[in-house]
Amino acid sequence: MMAGLPRLERLTDDQRASVIAEYLAGTSCEDLAKKYGYSAPQLARYVRLKAPAGQYRGANRSAVTDEQAKQAIAMLKQGLKRKEIAYNLDISVGVLYRAIKRHEAESVMQAGRPRHETIALVADGIRRGLSHRDIARQLGIAQSTVKKNYYKAALALLSDTQKPVLPAPKPKPTVTARLKLSSEPLPFGHAIPVNAMWRGLERWRSAGA
Repeated sequence: MMAGLPRLERLTDDQRASVIAEYLAGTSCEDLAKKYGYSAPQLARYVRLKAPAGQYRGANRSAVTDEQAKQAIAMLKQGLKRKEIAYNLDISVGVLYRAIKRHEAESVMQAGRPRHETIALVADGIRRGLSHRDIARQLGIAQSTVKKNYYKAALALLSDTQKPVLPAPKPKPTVTARLKLSSEPLPFGHAIPVNAMWRGLERWRSAGA
């Protein structure tokens, strides 16, 4: 091997092979370093060189199996917090979050339910007075996903659909139109005949002057 490359000299060939096998099975470099007595950066360099192409996922990110992701989703639906779930599954909170997001995205794709349909279903649950937990349980996703990804959009959808449609204002009829609508004579003292009478008197006076 070339000089300068990490070799984990204190380990046997079988132990070095075990390091790679455990890493590929999901153990983080940090945990492997503690187990075999090396620093995390040193062991990470070794794993990065020895892991098959495309399978190095970083030094501090443990892989989460599909079964663990399903367990995490079930715990979320039961009301456990992410820190508690991460502790129970022995993974970091960040790894847990990414695994849940990936699992839910795959579940939605498998169900053939586009985002706008999920928003509509969440909006329907809100309209019926269901809690975040009940909505999440019905849709088969985590409560946190309902809150962060769909709830605001569902409220906006409800706001748009519940706005009352106001009728267009009717145009006010003109004086002429009002006169045409009624065949009854105008009442005594009405402004129209009185004004017409005064205009006639003024013209008569002007003509006689």
